[in-house]
Amino acid sequence: EVRELQMRVITIVDRFEGWLQGMLRVSSPLELSLRSYKPDDLVLSVLDAHQDAAGKRSITIPFEIDGEIGDAVGDPDQLAHAIASLISNAIDFAPSHSQVTVSMESDAVYWTLSVQDHGPGIPEDLHLSIFRPYFTTRQGGTGIGLALVKRIVDQHHGQIEVQSPLIDDSSPGTRFIMRIRRDVKDLEKR
Repeated sequence: EVRELQMRVITIVDRFEGWLQGMLRVSSPLELSLRSYKPDDLVLSVLDAHQDAAGKRSITIPFEIDGEIGDAVGDPDQLAHAIASLISNAIDFAPSHSQVTVSMESDAVYWTLSVQDHGPGIPEDLHLSIFRPYFTTRQGGTGIGLALVKRIVDQHHGQIEVQSPLIDDSSPGTRFIMRIRRDVKDLEKR
């Protein structure tokens, strides 16, 4: 039991160290280390690392997968940072005793991740600004997280979208939808 906890701490510290390195190079191009990975396993590992933080605020994180996700080629370490940022933000903004819903689906070209919270939402006039480096509305925020998410998504020839407020819900809430190209290696050769 202690060994499992130690491994989780080491994983989180390694991710944090990688994230800090990413913050230091926010203005330089990202170098991708392309290899095969399983997107659903990647998301599960990031979710596992965030269970304690969510549990402290009595937030549950249901994870839904629509169909077979399959393998992909890209930089799973960079993608883990992007996923961690989205989930961490959702946990931070979600009210205590609520849910952060994470879902995945896939098609022939992209795998898609959706992260939704029931927090205060993001005003529509800020939807583009939140992806700019150093832009933040949060006291004590750095404005780095979503800017790096956008860069990582762009490097994987994907798209990121924010939906807020959520019309189909009783609270304003926010949903981030991240679409990542399944095979970046083929594009890099062109």
